[in-house]
Amino acid sequence: MSEVPVPDEQLLSVRDLVVDYGMRHRRPPFRAVDGVTFEIGRGETLGLVGESGSGKTTIARTIQGLVRPTSGTIRVNGSPVTTRHLADRRELASVVQTVFQDPFGSLNPSRRIGSIVEEGLLVHERGLTRVERRRRVAEALERVGLPPEAAHRRPAELSGGQRQRVAIARAVITRPAMVICDEAVSALDLSIQAQVLNLLADLQAELGISYLFITHDLAVVRYIARRVAVLEQGRIVDLFTSQDDDRMAWSPYTQRLFDAVLIPDPDVRRAR
Repeated sequence: MSEVPVPDEQLLSVRDLVVDYGMRHRRPPFRAVDGVTFEIGRGETLGLVGESGSGKTTIARTIQGLVRPTSGTIRVNGSPVTTRHLADRRELASVVQTVFQDPFGSLNPSRRIGSIVEEGLLVHERGLTRVERRRRVAEALERVGLPPEAAHRRPAELSGGQRQRVAIARAVITRPAMVICDEAVSALDLSIQAQVLNLLADLQAELGISYLFITHDLAVVRYIARRVAVLEQGRIVDLFTSQDDDRMAWSPYTQRLFDAVLIPDPDVRRAR
């Protein structure tokens, strides 16, 4: 595993994380996450890469307090993540938000966009007046490149890229310290992917947000992340900076992942 610089100021710290499923019904239980350790600094993006079933989403759900770890520790802003009390999970949600893969499935189709984006304010900033909430919704929509009148539409009236912008607006309206992007661009076509990635980078520069960017697309993660962690069967097998091209230092699994990336140049593909 390559040596990479440790963040100066840690926002998220994951240490020796183990998550087992089916502990009551399976003998032995299925180990989805096996001794994972990493950290994310303030204003930093860490890419988490791996094929389907490698444990990426389980790690994300455990960080959110939705899955109880078998062992290990998770700390956000120095405080341990716990699944025990609803109040703890609400407090954690004010710091960590998520943008999911399917921009249509993650939005309630019966509600208007303004109501969807406003929801976080109703939970985490209850002292705001209705006028203040509407102003914050308009600001959030404008921040992600949508007009204020989009607040009156429903998800079905928007394109896939616009719906994902709504999901991002909903995530950042409460100004969280970190956003987990769980395959956030994989359902979009390439041109829209680039727009959303640039939007995420702009929001990071403006708001100082940290990202845990989960994907199976190595080209995407190397574009947006400063560091990349490669997950295989619940274990991190490589951790390197996105500019590191020393393939000889990578594990065979990581090399196979990079070899599987489609390259538009037929000569390069033939040589590979």
